[in-house]
This record gives sequence, structure tokens and C-alpha cells, in this order.
Amino acid sequence: MIPRRKLLVASALGALSGGVLFANRRTISRWPLFNGGAQIQLLDFTPELLDGYLFLGESSAPVKAALFIDYRCPTCESVLEQIPAVFAKHPKELCVYLRNFPVVASHPDAYEIAVLFEVARSRNLYREALILRKKAAFDFTPKMLEKYLLKTGPITATEKREAKRVVERDLALAKKLDLLITPSIVVCRGGEADLVGAYTDIERYL
Repeated sequence: MIPRRKLLVASALGALSGGVLFANRRTISRWPLFNGGAQIQLLDFTPELLDGYLFLGESSAPVKAALFIDYRCPTCESVLEQIPAVFAKHPKELCVYLRNFPVVASHPDAYEIAVLFEVARSRNLYREALILRKKAAFDFTPKMLEKYLLKTGPITATEKREAKRVVERDLALAKKLDLLITPSIVVCRGGEADLVGAYTDIERYL
């Protein structure tokens, strides 16, 4: 069993070094995650990992990456901007799924933002919402995104309920995997599923 302290230290190192979850994939990958006294193999969650928003590529691609993000996280924003360049090199071999991981302890309005991004996605306005987020930078607020969405019609109770369901589903998976920081990336290929140290590590699987 992996002591939780080791995971916390590894996560901190990953954050400080600009990594995603673990600083050194070669020494940490394929270790089971520690959650509530039980060991959970990443592979057990492959179907759930790939039940998210397909951001880039085709679902039939042999290498699949699941990216857990908080829209308030500057590193998440950077990864969202840079990962298309990795995809462009391998458009037939890679697909990228996005999963919500709002860390409200660090960003109190992150959950509300995630819900609004899900509404934007359901209206095929996801990339426009990302552009709005980038332009506003630190001035970005949930109200700004809500105002933008209202231009295309009122946000119905059904839309918001479904958006919350998706966010809660993603948060439940992040909890099962005991993810600690954002962004977190899991790469699946064949019979393997690994946590990786940075978005550039995806290329090791291609």
C-alpha cells in the first residue's frame, strides 16, 4: 500500500515543477492509487475515464488521454492551449477527453464555472467559452459566462440539472482516483492506464 504522504509529496513536486500530478512518471506510474484504505488500479476505471467530453480526435484512436481540469486553474488553461499542438502531430493516434475537477477549496466559484461550461458544451459553444475565459483572464467571473450564454437563450432548469449531473459525475471519479491537484492527466493505451507527469508525456505513448 502506498502511504498517502508519498502521494501528497509527489503531487506537490509535480505542481512545483510544472507537472500535472506526479513529478516522475517512470517511478510513480502504474502504482495503485490510495483511497480510503483500499488500493485502486487505474485500469479498473478506464471505461469511466473515457465517458467524458471528447475535446480532440476520434474515440477510435489507440491512445486516449483524460484531462481533469479546473477552469480557475492557470496551469489547466495553459495545458488546454498547448495540448492541441501534441494532438496535431498525432491526429490519428490520439484523442483527448475533458473531465471537470473544480477545486472549490482553492477556487470557491470553480463549481459554478464548471456547470456553466457544461451548459456551453451542450450548446456547442465550448470553444467560444474558452476564448471568453482567456480574454477576461483574472477578471473572469461566472456572471460573464452566464451573460454570454443568455445571448443564445435562457438557461433552463433542465440544462442546469444535466450540467450539474455531469460535473458531479466527474468529481465522483476524481475522488475514486484520489486525484489531488489540477490538471491531472490519465493516459490509456491497450491494457494500460497511467497517470502522467505533464501533457508532453503523452507523446511517450504515441
